[in-house]
Amino acid sequence: MTLFETSGVEKSFGGLRALDGVDVSIDEGELVGLIGPNGAGKTTYFNCVTGLLEPDGGTIRFDGEDVTDKPSAELARAGMVRTFQLSRTLKSMTVRENVQIAAMDHPGESAIHAFRQTDALYENEERITERAEDLLDRFGLGHLKDTTAGTISGGDRRILEICRGLMLDPKLFLLDEPFAGVNEATVEEISKYIKDLNDEGMTFVIIEHGLRELVQLVDRLIVLHEGAVLADGDPRDVVSDEEVINVYMGNAMDLDEGDEGAESAESEA
Repeated sequence: MTLFETSGVEKSFGGLRALDGVDVSIDEGELVGLIGPNGAGKTTYFNCVTGLLEPDGGTIRFDGEDVTDKPSAELARAGMVRTFQLSRTLKSMTVRENVQIAAMDHPGESAIHAFRQTDALYENEERITERAEDLLDRFGLGHLKDTTAGTISGGDRRILEICRGLMLDPKLFLLDEPFAGVNEATVEEISKYIKDLNDEGMTFVIIEHGLRELVQLVDRLIVLHEGAVLADGDPRDVVSDEEVINVYMGNAMDLDEGDEGAESAESEA
């Protein structure tokens, strides 16, 4: 069953056409990678489909509904959740508070509940705390729950962002460079977490520059080039495609030689 679909999505910044009619379809339970050379439009695409940018044209459908004009908060409540290239942890708050704050529908946000200190407020806060701590324990951060988020490692911050997203019970989880700035051991750890969640039925689309890691992780690979889909299919078939090799990174596409050509951060309009 199709969970997410974009048809002819376009976005320009002045005279620069960042997205040029992007057609993508994602089925429930898929684990999909999204790659492309610098400036291909990957993050712009994520920003458009998650409501951070308004596309100039095209249609975005999620879970059977047209969500082209929906704001990001509404999409998150519906189950489309994302992370970002740069870590967005709240550095002065604890690791547990960073996860708790993502929970939707806090009774404390209601003036009536807050004023009356209702049972619903206490029960919901207890539920949120329990859920946050369960996630932190599952993903290896339980021992850091009372630690200020600004003091933990870059790898732990990446895992923290995944935990925070999971508080929203995503149907579709869009990860923007989850391996950026972390060591090989943490890449393997994050990959295992993603795979486990996918095995449980969660749908993923992942932007990443670490090509070897992505090819080993995902079931399907999409290549963007100059704002349009260049290739879409089995990861090893895609990275062996001559046109993809030519436009993406030349000889560095060889999976046995590494992915040095994809190490620099993407610079997009």
